[in-house]
Amino acid sequence: MALLRSICIIFVENKQHLGIIAQASLALLRSICIIFVENKQHLGIIAQASLALLRSICIIFVENKQHLGIIAQASLALLRSICIIFVENKLHLGIIAQASLALLRSFCIIFVVKKRHVATNVLQKIPISLASMTSEQKQRYDRQLRLPEVGDEGQRRLLAARVLVVGAGGLGSAVLYYLVAAGVGHVGIVDSDCVDVSNLQRQILHFSGDVGREKAQSACEKLKALNPEVELSVSDCRLSAENVAEIISPYDVVVDAVDNADTKYLLNDWCVAMRKPLVHGAVGGFSGNVMTILPESACLRCVFPYESRSASEADDKAILGATAGVAGCLQAAEVVKLVTGAGNLLAGRLLSFDLLAMRFSTVAVARRSDCRAH
Repeated sequence: MALLRSICIIFVENKQHLGIIAQASLALLRSICIIFVENKQHLGIIAQASLALLRSICIIFVENKQHLGIIAQASLALLRSICIIFVENKLHLGIIAQASLALLRSFCIIFVVKKRHVATNVLQKIPISLASMTSEQKQRYDRQLRLPEVGDEGQRRLLAARVLVVGAGGLGSAVLYYLVAAGVGHVGIVDSDCVDVSNLQRQILHFSGDVGREKAQSACEKLKALNPEVELSVSDCRLSAENVAEIISPYDVVVDAVDNADTKYLLNDWCVAMRKPLVHGAVGGFSGNVMTILPESACLRCVFPYESRSASEADDKAILGATAGVAGCLQAAEVVKLVTGAGNLLAGRLLSFDLLAMRFSTVAVARRSDCRAH
């Protein structure tokens, strides 16, 4: 009932929302069908809700007869994701009560994502650049163009790709530097922190003169100097449940380069719900781990079911600067492989390393049937 009441608030209380719904795509309507129609027990729940909700459903499903044919294509997968987002965390219910258009847009983003099976890369989602590379680009990317796994087609995929890196600190510095150097066409940077002198030991995008500056702006300045043709978008806000969907929606791949567990799980849950590939990384001391999360593979909650600081680097934790660099470089390599289709991804595998023992290992990780994110 909590979910139904929340949906009432979004779609009924504010009449201007109905105008937005009326303009919705068939993908949105198909996804709404998933929630309300496939399982007949849901119809009983709806009957106990409110007449206002039923009227809204009538508006969506009845006024345009072509929508009725979509009902047969429903499944329950999205319902589980919506329940996780709007019911398990009571904080979200308070946010919904404000019935803001920003939240409605986020809600719609989840619904609109088409259900599809993702193989070992996102080539089907990332368009290849139709433009031929310039002579300057061929010179700049010459060494990776020589790799048969990349070549001309792979480079043009990189040039067309949109990658979001959340965090411009230790992990993010290495990830951002190598993605921009590799020619990823559009790179987004999200970080709300400012540079502290203690960051300089591992966060190599920031210099002594940057102390006190916003990390996102500092990083953008260095990256623009490195590769002026890459389009950079900067968000110096803190990622939260209210803005995460809107921020990650335009991107093909998301990179988790943050150092706190709450944000890592937030990214994990929304990327799973929105079927966005996510490259996870975490470091501490001399060790770290990296994993690529695809819509059909194990996610962070499958591996670490309970939110704990063991899944991330704590702000006050000792760390060798090179540890963050190694993990960040591995994450950058995973992104390049995702975009170009090269090699085998760390999907369904967790890579761990210990620089003190100089040991790298991978372990298979399976998607949990009781994972609250799936």
